[in-house]
Amino acid sequence: MVWSGTITFTKALCSTHLTRNPFFNFEIEDIRKDPMLHPAKVFTTSLNKIASETIPVLRHRNNRPRVPWFTEECRVAQRARKKAQRLAFRQPTPENVINFKRTRAQTRYIFKQARKLAWQKFVSSLSSRTTSKAVWAAIRKIKGRFQAESIGHLRTGL
Repeated sequence: MVWSGTITFTKALCSTHLTRNPFFNFEIEDIRKDPMLHPAKVFTTSLNKIASETIPVLRHRNNRPRVPWFTEECRVAQRARKKAQRLAFRQPTPENVINFKRTRAQTRYIFKQARKLAWQKFVSSLSSRTTSKAVWAAIRKIKGRFQAESIGHLRTGL
């Protein structure tokens, strides 16, 4: 079954400014060769193809907390805690549950020590010349409250 407006739609589509795009021209030729193709489907797929080839795709950032106290030791402890948690939830034997609780306690201790060291380092860096803005910015960073970065695909000059 041929869509009734195929010829008209094809002529209108071929005369638009979109046909100047080399990605889109290929799809227009497909419509001209095979009038059985549904123009709306061809139009949609061609626009998706153009968008995927011309709009930059941002990579997902890692989920590491953006706090100054989160060190490599914290990352290793967090990974071990998650591994023990998965094992304890999948196979809740008494050994796995106890291992998870022990690992969770060790991770809490490591995080607490890392926060303490970061705070001590921050306090020792303060002087009479430190501005209140810098002090509060550092406190917000240590707490984990930070300004979100701008959305990458909305930046100009990409």
